[in-house]
Amino acid sequence: MKKIFLILVLMGILVSSSSTSILLTTSTTITINEIEIIKEAELTFRKATGYYKKAIETQSFDDYVKAIEYAEKAKELFEELGDEEGYAKSRNLIALIGSDVFYDILDFKKRREADSHYEKGMIEFLYAMGGPEKDKRIKHFNNAKQEIEKARAIYNNLYEWAEILKDTEKKKLYLGEISKCNRRLEEIEIHYYVPPPPHKGEQLYMNATFFFAKGDCENASRFAKEAKSLFEKINDLPGVYKCDILIYRINECLKKLKTADRYYENATTYYETADYENATIVLKKAKEIYEGVNNQKGIKKCNSLKEKITEMSEKKEKANELLGEAEMYFEQNRFEESIEAANEAKKIYEEIGYMRGVSKADRFIERVKYNLDIDIPSQPPLRSLLYIIILLILVIAILLIPPMVRRLKKY
Repeated sequence: MKKIFLILVLMGILVSSSSTSILLTTSTTITINEIEIIKEAELTFRKATGYYKKAIETQSFDDYVKAIEYAEKAKELFEELGDEEGYAKSRNLIALIGSDVFYDILDFKKRREADSHYEKGMIEFLYAMGGPEKDKRIKHFNNAKQEIEKARAIYNNLYEWAEILKDTEKKKLYLGEISKCNRRLEEIEIHYYVPPPPHKGEQLYMNATFFFAKGDCENASRFAKEAKSLFEKINDLPGVYKCDILIYRINECLKKLKTADRYYENATTYYETADYENATIVLKKAKEIYEGVNNQKGIKKCNSLKEKITEMSEKKEKANELLGEAEMYFEQNRFEESIEAANEAKKIYEEIGYMRGVSKADRFIERVKYNLDIDIPSQPPLRSLLYIIILLILVIAILLIPPMVRRLKKY
């Protein structure tokens, strides 16, 4: 830019004064325009980085997309200016955002949310198809419709974000999910006012197998027993037989779930008493059983407790380290530091509910205080001796003063 300005000034010197004025005016106008573009480019780039940082903190896809849009705009402005450095940093930011694992985390999180809504909608749909009462059926159909529409809205957002990021594979995936939601919503509309068939044992059996496959043995058992009852009413022996087989498998599943629940309760007890090692061992057994029958509810609560155990275990380890430091300070006759470290350990033990640790810390603190009293010479004996000497001097003075006064009077 400086070169352009110098050339224009040199050209102005060689021409008339009026021409010089025009050229300088034109040069100034170009410079101001470029400055405005530079400001806009820098501001746009700052907005892009700001939205990217915010997206990381809030885990918001909207902020994530805004970061990309502003980065693209900044890149275009820098390219227009011929600013290679600005263009490069904008391009690098776009690459960083586009390839960041954060996008994959958010994508997974939103997809799981959408899948959850779709799954809830399907459960409501199955209840509606199996329900004999019209009012209840309509309620379940409405719930199913709402949940699947929520799922479709999220899939639509995911598709739009994939389109912005030019992710062809995910675009294809979410188009399929959107189509699946549309088909299910059409099916809901078709069945909305259609009453259930008089003998719906087969549908109830299918519902039972659906829940059983998902590890929801309680609902599976309910549907299987209802299906068996309907098959018995119409004397459908093959239907009764397959229901008996399914009920047997469900009962076996329920036995396993009871065992898993017992392990989980034991793990919770160990956790509450800060016995994290045994809590981890028992919780692992519970989770293995839940995973074996695909019980998502059990798996989820195991994962949640595992996170708490890990967090509290780290705190317990920290307290143990502090108590170890206190022991070290004690051996070095650094009693005040030893008590301070032991008190910090005690606070952590109290926080996590580890009463054995609290008692251990208390005993150690008492031991340190006892040694502190022995090792630091006490001053009271010396002071007492000093007081006795002063008292004796006073007594002697009192005894000697009267005779001295009498002698003085004689003289």
